[in-house]
Amino acid sequence: MVLDLKEIFNTDGEVLKFNLSVPMQPIDYMGNKYNFLDVVEFSGQAKYISGTFEVDAKIKGTLIIPCARCMNDTEYDLSLPYIESFKKSQLTADFGITLEDIISEAVICAVPIRVLCKEDCKGLCPKCGADLNKGNCGCTKEEGSFIWEKLKNLNLKDEV
Repeated sequence: MVLDLKEIFNTDGEVLKFNLSVPMQPIDYMGNKYNFLDVVEFSGQAKYISGTFEVDAKIKGTLIIPCARCMNDTEYDLSLPYIESFKKSQLTADFGITLEDIISEAVICAVPIRVLCKEDCKGLCPKCGADLNKGNCGCTKEEGSFIWEKLKNLNLKDEV
C-alpha cells in the first residue's frame, strides 16, 4: 500500500491527513518471524516543506510472536510513533511512500528481544521439551545442569 502525496506536492505548508489500514505480510528478520494479527493502522499527517515531505504518524497493530520461554504464540500490541522526512527522490514514481517497508522497519526496531506470554511463564522442560505451563512433565529434577552430565564420568586426576 502506498501513501499518495501527489495532492500536497509543490505546495509549501500544505498538509495531508491520513488514516490507513495496511495489510502486512509476515516479517522475517534474523531468524525471527513476526506475524500480524490483523491490518496495521497508520494514521497521522504529511506536510510538504521546500521539497521535503514531513510525515508524523502513529503505527498501531498486534503482532503474533513466539514466547521466549515456551515458544507459544503471544500477542504483542504495538503503538509506535513514526516521524520521518522524505525527499522527492525517495518517493515512488507516483509521489508516494511504500508503507509496508517503513512499517516493517519500525516494527523490527521496536519489538523487544524477548517477549513472554505471561510474566511467570515456566518455559519448556530442558530434558523432554514439555510445556511446563500445562503441568509437570514427570522428569526428575537433578542438581546442576544436564548439559554437564558427560563430564561427571571424566577422570581428570591423572591428567593434571
